[in-house]
Amino acid sequence: MKNNLRKNRILLRSFFSLIILFSIWNIAELISGFHLVGLFILELFSDFGSFKRELDVHTLDFLFAVVVTSIFLMMSVLGLLYFYVPGTRVPILWKFFNWSERLSFQILLGSFLIAALIFTAINSPIISTHEPNYYKDIIVTKLLPPGSKIHYVERTIENNSANKLTSIQNLKKNVMHQIQDESKLFITSFNISGDQLIYLQGFRKYTEPISHFKIDGTGLIINEKIFYLGSDDFGRDVFSRLIYSTRMSLMIGLLSVLVSLLLGGLIGYSAGFYGGVLDTILMRIVDFFFSVPILFLIVFLIAMFGNSLFLLILALGLGGWMSIARLARAETISCKKKEFIESLKLTGQTNYKILTKHILPNTISPLIVALVLQFGNVIMAESALSFLGLGVQPPTPTWGSIIKSGYDFISSAWWLTTFGGLAIVISVLSFNLLAEGMTSRLNPTKH
Repeated sequence: MKNNLRKNRILLRSFFSLIILFSIWNIAELISGFHLVGLFILELFSDFGSFKRELDVHTLDFLFAVVVTSIFLMMSVLGLLYFYVPGTRVPILWKFFNWSERLSFQILLGSFLIAALIFTAINSPIISTHEPNYYKDIIVTKLLPPGSKIHYVERTIENNSANKLTSIQNLKKNVMHQIQDESKLFITSFNISGDQLIYLQGFRKYTEPISHFKIDGTGLIINEKIFYLGSDDFGRDVFSRLIYSTRMSLMIGLLSVLVSLLLGGLIGYSAGFYGGVLDTILMRIVDFFFSVPILFLIVFLIAMFGNSLFLLILALGLGGWMSIARLARAETISCKKKEFIESLKLTGQTNYKILTKHILPNTISPLIVALVLQFGNVIMAESALSFLGLGVQPPTPTWGSIIKSGYDFISSAWWLTTFGGLAIVISVLSFNLLAEGMTSRLNPTKH
């Protein structure tokens, strides 16, 4: 018990410290984000029309990420104070941290890995270094290995009216990576001769006046972009695509699991509670769907209705509801035989009230464990389908599509398949750890 408590405390401190380090690393984005919030509030009361034009989906996404990061930062600071300065404990958080310390190490590790995935998904606009589908000057940026540094310059905008950006537009351009900046010119190497910039793009040599590019008091502004995890065959940043892929995988997993829960739970609880002919019919339907390969089902749906995200979620949900139905049925039959259920029937309680108020709360725990385990399976299935071209369609980034993009370059661009595969392994492992820990806690005699 003491060893488990010690490991849990180390894990909690590490998680809080990583959040604080992340916030410090991105402190400029956080400050700019709050500055942007202030500008939008002023714009709301001074010029509502301009406020509506500037507040687009990408801006809301960025501002939401800033707010969530700030909340995580505040909780992390309070969490470290909980360990090192006992007198500053907040009662509500103190209860939460105290409860977390007494969880099994598997549950806590799985929960924190999942929390890290969710944190990454929400904070994609802050964590990523570029818009995930942004590519420019492919001859320079194509298939760069991890850690590559590429120089770029920015062209000046000839139209003077285009230079008259509002303070909100300037701030958005500086801090939001979702904006595709076509003024950037990536170069392999360069040389300045007088008032001319001589640069190479691949093996091609170009010469342009320096006045075509942005300059400051010291001369031409030469910027540098780092491809932390390399680039793909279109010159897109792999790190940014991996970060944004987390969103898509978690969203598809969550919605697919909800489909499985609603359909499987409805059929399983109905079959187990009412029994008889209804039970027989519903279970034969379950057996039929168990015999249908999931890949065949998805191909059939795509051939009939076309490829879409909705159909993919529906197909993945339909591929996993049968096990939920069987588990719900078995738990319902077991619970229905207990004495308190018989007593409720004798007192005249309705079937609906017995099922929703008494059977459901007493049987939901095994279903939650099964759904957590299925979440990881859905992520793996979606990645496999994207690899085969049957999942989320390009250019939307997914882990499976990243691996697919590296299939033809596996000997020369190993980072595409490696980092995409690692992302899948970590995410699936997170849900499996949580499911295994929950199983151990619910059925301690089996472990």
